[in-house]
Amino acid sequence: MKGLATALLAIGALIALPGLLMDTTVAAGASRVHNIGLLSRQGNLLAVGALVFLSGVVLWMMANARRPTTPAPTRGADPAAVADLKALLSGKGKTGIVLSTEDGRTVLAVAPGSAAADAGVQPGDRVVQVDGVLADGDYRAVSVQLAGEPGSVVDVVMRRGADPIPVRLIRR
Repeated sequence: MKGLATALLAIGALIALPGLLMDTTVAAGASRVHNIGLLSRQGNLLAVGALVFLSGVVLWMMANARRPTTPAPTRGADPAAVADLKALLSGKGKTGIVLSTEDGRTVLAVAPGSAAADAGVQPGDRVVQVDGVLADGDYRAVSVQLAGEPGSVVDVVMRRGADPIPVRLIRR
């Protein structure tokens, strides 16, 4: 398609060029006057050249347009992995922190009425450490680190912007 677009651009320019350079005047005694037939031919050359050229531009844009691609599957989008995680966390106490599946350290949401909500954790905060262990970025691993026995305490270091925020949460 790019080859056809290039050809149309060149042909359109070649058709329009004579129209741009055309002298539409003729000698009439001591002066020159415009010839209606030459003006008509000039208009036709310019119109056809512009139409062919614009067709080439449209084809060029279509050939170079970014086509939507199927996004690569994310780590958290696998339904089987999500089901595995739910089974693993069944019966565990939770903090109320919902992590992004794209970046397993970023807080996507905070459950209302949860320990995290009571402690002021906000969407966009990042989990840095859980009980002194560095959060590795896999939302499944960090979710398992945050979960535990109901009523137990978990110490979490969050980051909001550049500021570290230590938070002590009681799993519910």
